[in-house]
Amino acid sequence: MKKLLLGIFLLFSVNILALDAHFRLGGITNSSSYNKESGSFENYAPTFGVEVTQSFALADLGVGIAYNKSADEVEVETVPVYGLAKFNFFPLIPVQPYIVGKLGRVLYTDDDYRDKDGSLYYGAGVGMYFFNMEAELLYSRTKMDDDNLNQVSLVVGFSIF
Repeated sequence: MKKLLLGIFLLFSVNILALDAHFRLGGITNSSSYNKESGSFENYAPTFGVEVTQSFALADLGVGIAYNKSADEVEVETVPVYGLAKFNFFPLIPVQPYIVGKLGRVLYTDDDYRDKDGSLYYGAGVGMYFFNMEAELLYSRTKMDDDNLNQVSLVVGFSIF
């Protein structure tokens, strides 16, 4: 029993300083209609943000903030802040695939059609860690009254520390 407790203590004491931060750049597109505009994958807009995570045994838990610029047809810019969980299934190999879930609120929305702040934001996707970088494909939804802004993003993250 003492060896088990000592092992758990050592595992958590090593991970207590294992904070990871990634600066993320990518593209985002609209996957469905919003305000009765036709949705398509033809118009991309830049997205960037920062995520800070704490590593645990099979999961990374953390927080993030992003800026999603508006695409041409749907003129909505959002700044979501969110909590996230990334589940690594192979934590000991150099290239680590993961699934991710995000949940949070939109701090700012620049919307030509509505004036909404504090909307619900959530997303799910897949990604991969490789060396000091990450790549992620994410489907996200921003809930706005009777309508939703659905988006797909592809981002690459670079380790800050």
